[in-house]
Amino acid sequence: MTWSAASGRGAIYSVTVVHRAPRSVPVPYVLAFVELVEGLRMLVAVVGEGALSAAIGDRVTADFQVAPGGDVVRPVFALERVGTEGGIADGSRD
Repeated sequence: MTWSAASGRGAIYSVTVVHRAPRSVPVPYVLAFVELVEGLRMLVAVVGEGALSAAIGDRVTADFQVAPGGDVVRPVFALERVGTEGGIADGSRD
């Protein structure tokens, strides 16, 4: 196994909204398997505007977020915004 660079872009393969969690975890939050354009799948949080309406096939882009406690940085994904540069121009979900 070796490290390799990835584009940070992909599409939602499977998604769920979590409504019940331990007391210290704010709800709701979104978990998804994201399939990167390179073919790998990752289980990650989907964050940002529109996250609660994320759907299978939606295109996403990676970002990094400091986890609660401040000692770990984790990958998260955000929905690509329709009509923005580098985003989905026509709003399709393919």
